[in-house]
Amino acid sequence: MPPMFEIIARIEIPKQVKKAKNIFLNYPTHLLAVVLGAILLYVVYALILFQYLDFIPLNKTDAFDSILVFSILLACFLMIFSREKLKRKEYAFFFLNTSINAGQFVAGSYFLLYVFFNIFIFFAFLPLLISFYIKHIQIHIFHIFLVLLLLFIIFWFILFIWILSSLIVGKWLGRHKDGLYFKSLLFMSIIWGMHFVSKHMAERIGNFGFLFWIGCLVALLILWIGIKNLSGRYLFGLFQQSHTGNYPKKIKSKEFKLNHYVIHFVLEAIYYFRNRLFAEMALMFSILYALTIGVYIFSDAMTFAIVYSFIMNLGLKELMIVLPLCIGMHFRQYNLSIFMINAPASVYFFPRIFMAIAVNFMIYFLFVVLNCFILNQDFLPQLTGIFSIFFVTMLSTFAGFIARIHDGNKAVALIIILVIVAIIDSFLHYFISQSYYIDFIYVAGGIFLYLISQNIFLRRPVFK
Repeated sequence: MPPMFEIIARIEIPKQVKKAKNIFLNYPTHLLAVVLGAILLYVVYALILFQYLDFIPLNKTDAFDSILVFSILLACFLMIFSREKLKRKEYAFFFLNTSINAGQFVAGSYFLLYVFFNIFIFFAFLPLLISFYIKHIQIHIFHIFLVLLLLFIIFWFILFIWILSSLIVGKWLGRHKDGLYFKSLLFMSIIWGMHFVSKHMAERIGNFGFLFWIGCLVALLILWIGIKNLSGRYLFGLFQQSHTGNYPKKIKSKEFKLNHYVIHFVLEAIYYFRNRLFAEMALMFSILYALTIGVYIFSDAMTFAIVYSFIMNLGLKELMIVLPLCIGMHFRQYNLSIFMINAPASVYFFPRIFMAIAVNFMIYFLFVVLNCFILNQDFLPQLTGIFSIFFVTMLSTFAGFIARIHDGNKAVALIIILVIVAIIDSFLHYFISQSYYIDFIYVAGGIFLYLISQNIFLRRPVFK
């Protein structure tokens, strides 16, 4: 067996098959309901997109640009949120006890993520492809091959840039420090700088096909050499961090003589700080707002309206998924230790939900207030989204309890939840015109998910 596929066959595929078997054997009816619900949501998404595409002129060049920009955003998202993937013990054990090459090890461990990347983009743009067929706009096999080639280059080149950024920041700060802010800032700067430079060069050069193929060949050569030569040092730094932790300094323990609800509130806050969740969210918030300012300054009003709507409906909600998702993840990971607390379900659950909702409201209001002062946006019309925040928080919490999510698949889980939220929001706004009905559905749905999570997942014998 080729070394690159050895890790896929021994770690990646058995891990996913084991999860699928556990879900199928333990939750067959739940799995059927989720599959049918996902199909229904995708059909609604496709119908809404068909109706939208029916009123606008379709252009292959614009569609091609949209696919490239979306794929770059998705690949960057996957790299940042799956950065802890290779710190898991089974990867370190396999690498240190086999003769597999570091570059092949990294490529094999990210292969299934690459497959998910392609599948997600295919289903996201499948309605667009069908719309081309309905309007008799011919799509050649060569165009599909070209898109697949560029998706391959984009994913693996962004992985190479992430490795390069990690090594640069690790050389500067030291291998024991994660350096999330500096690493992500350097990573995003390189990616989008190269994107704008390549786009500008393509506009200047024009239709010189041989230069494009030379560029693809050079990119593939850089990928092969770069990943092969840098992966060893990248893995060494990750294994050092997983052994010593991101915080080599001593952390003092705390004693609390407070109300039980306050104690659990403080414990959850400490968990978020020690796991750098607030740092991760602050980084993503800064990237979203910098993108908003950049589009506002350098683009026209129509483009800004589209991007601003995308950020408000998808970007901010992606941030609002992170904290509540970790409630269920934390409970599944430390349920034996939580059993020793022997606290009522409401005492354990309510402070954590309250903190997640409070942080999500703070994110939303901070974004809106900054837009009011800097971009001169109206304040009151943007407050209509506050009711959906509660629903997004509870849906993410419910997903954290019902699915086994960890650092290796957290990025995929975030994307799936975000897509479900976006489709539900589009579905409600498409069939219901009165906003107060939509707000009522959001609040009622959030309360329903809260009661399910507390009374089904947090039941005896875990709590008294």
